[in-house]
This record gives sequence, C-alpha cells and structure tokens, in this order.
Amino acid sequence: MTTSPRRWKTDLFLVVAAAVAALAGTLAPLPFAPLRAALVVPLVVLLPGYALVAALFPERRSPPDSDDMARSTTVTDRSANATGLLFSVRIALSVAASVTLVAGVAFVVTVVGLPLDGPFVALGVFALTLLGTAVAFTRRALSDPGERAGLPSLSVAWPSDPRTGGTMLGDSGADDTIPFAANALVVVGLVVFASSLGLAAVTTQAGGPSFTEVAVVTETADGEYVADDYPRTLDGGTSTPVTVALENHEGQDHRYTVVATLARLDRTPNGTEVTDRAVLSRTTTTVAAGETGHVEPQVRPAVSGSQRRLSFLVYRGDAPADPTRDNAYRVVHLTLGTGSGSESLDAPVVTD
Repeated sequence: MTTSPRRWKTDLFLVVAAAVAALAGTLAPLPFAPLRAALVVPLVVLLPGYALVAALFPERRSPPDSDDMARSTTVTDRSANATGLLFSVRIALSVAASVTLVAGVAFVVTVVGLPLDGPFVALGVFALTLLGTAVAFTRRALSDPGERAGLPSLSVAWPSDPRTGGTMLGDSGADDTIPFAANALVVVGLVVFASSLGLAAVTTQAGGPSFTEVAVVTETADGEYVADDYPRTLDGGTSTPVTVALENHEGQDHRYTVVATLARLDRTPNGTEVTDRAVLSRTTTTVAAGETGHVEPQVRPAVSGSQRRLSFLVYRGDAPADPTRDNAYRVVHLTLGTGSGSESLDAPVVTD
C-alpha cells in the first residue's frame, strides 16, 4: 500500500496555508475575537511542531494490514516494515514540539531586545514553520514514493486489524480497546491543553488596553510632525494653524470628530472660572487601526480675555450637539497667556 501522490503533499500545503492565515490574523486587526483565535491558535500549538516532525520523519509508517507485515508485528516493533510514525503519534509530538518552539522564539525575541508581543513572535514561528515545511517537502520528495509520509486515511491514522476487529496496539479485539482509548485520550488531552494555553495567550493579547493617543503637533519644513514649536500668537482676524494627531490603538478603524473650543478663564476667590466659551470648529477624520491621523481644526479667536484655554475635544464617531470636556472621549488643551503684547501657547495638556 503506497501513499497517494497527492496525499504526501496535502498536509504540507495545509500547514503553509494555515500558517499564512494565522500570520494574517496576528498582523491584521480582526474585530471578531473568536475568528482571530481560530486562526492564531494553530500557529501556537500545532503548525511549527508538525512541520518539524514532518522534517524529522519523512517516511510513513507501514500500514499494519499490509501483506509484507507479519501478524505478530505491532506498532512498537523496530523493523524495516515499521519505520515512521503513526499519524496519532505525529500529532502528539507536534503539539509538544510546537509549545517548545514557540517558547524558544519568545526567548530569542526577548534576548535580542524586541518587544515580546504577538507580531514579532508570530513572524518567528511562521518562519520556523515554513523552514520545517520546506525541509519536510524536500526529504519526502527524495524518499521512495511508496514510503513517503503524508495525510493518511482514517484507517491508517488509527490502525486496526481486520482479522481481529481490534487495533494493533494489543493482541486481541477485546483487550485492544483499553490501550487504544488510553492513547487517544493522551493525544486529545495534549491538544486540548496546548490549545488552552494558545487561546489564553491570544485572548490576553487581544484583550489588551485599547486607547487613542491625542497630541497637539506642528509640521516642520521637512513634513515631519513634532510636539514642539507651537504658534506664539493668536491673531483675532485670522485662523491659526494647529494640528491634532490621533494615534489609533483601538484594534479597529475608527471615525473621530475633533471639536475645537475656546474659553475665557477668570480668576475668582475660589480659583479659576470659565466665564465665556465658544465652539470654533468641528473636524472629522477616519484613522485605521495602528495608524496615526492628523487634522487641522480651524482656530479663529472668538473669545477675548487675558487668559484663555484652547481645547480640542475628541469623540469616537459624531460629537454631541453640546460638546463639553465631560462628554468627550479625549481632551487636549493649551493655555493662552498674555506676555509682551502677544498670546503664547504653553505646552499642551492631555486629559483622558
């Protein structure tokens, strides 16, 4: 009995396809957490180990019901006709090897000083998976066509002896049930345990803090944005160029509305009080997950006074009819003070 010409390649192609999907699920923002977990968990608990085992053992195990295998031969015999591994054993070894490889990649990422996060670890595991798959493909291609390992049929993955009705893990059909079930439970237990670890890692990463970072920046002559060199004057008749940067760490694309307001601050015995306030402009923009967007609200003074506060209220989606600091998602403001006949913009203050 020989492995199908297509079957010896099928499992390797499936490993590559699953690895590509897992890498995409790690790098691309997926709002549906279960889908992301379904794509990424195999890369943590199965794929790299399967590629390694396939590279180390390119030959299939001779089927126990083949004509050239003696009746007394079992899966533990070290004979010429018993080379290779049972598919169930391959899966068990793959799970153990995967956990080890992922831990090794995480260790290397830490040693070289890279952030220990999903993308870097996923890229390392993905590279190992492709390397192992390439080696496995080459070794299988160089093996005898009749001995190439591959995706087996169910009868080969969990072999049985048609003459006794039992598995080849024992001597008789009645006695074979217990060792077969024990081996099956071991394999299933390993897969479930490793999958739980992988799912926990993926869920922890996906459930990290989500936020939007807001800053007031200025554009240099080279087109770079820096948090420095703010405008020194605020003329009453013209619009002052001010840029607000929105860095999206929410895990998905978001539409933002930035409302610019200007308030007059008067000192009272109890502190500072807002005595006048005006909405200057509303600006909307959409920022992709992991990207930074820039908006330039229209800032034209509509409130006079010796001390004023220019605020940028950031909302996810549309802003309410009455935007305030209390109902904004993020707030960044600049205090305008009078000095030498001109209003100066101090360093911006961000309020969550």
